[in-house]
Amino acid sequence: MDAYALAANALAAFESNQVAAEDLDALLVHVKDPSSFNQDAQLDTLSLTKQRDTLKQEVNTLQTQLKQVESLVDELQIMMEHLAAPDPWLKEKKQKS
Repeated sequence: MDAYALAANALAAFESNQVAAEDLDALLVHVKDPSSFNQDAQLDTLSLTKQRDTLKQEVNTLQTQLKQVESLVDELQIMMEHLAAPDPWLKEKKQKS
């Protein structure tokens, strides 16, 4: 799998987890009023909060991984440009011949 595919996979996973975390945040707004819910709802809220926090940690991890992949892609592009550029020493040697 090349660096571009890794970057695309990391970005897709990041976006998926970001949406899930936002959905949980929106749901928690409706569940956080304990006066209108029983203890089970409060436990559900705690569970959702933990899930949201876990997803946020995963998003942060994926963001870090995405930055690393982007950095690797940048390095690979520089290497490819360097390899594609003509070697000045070789060019000079051909001119002398």
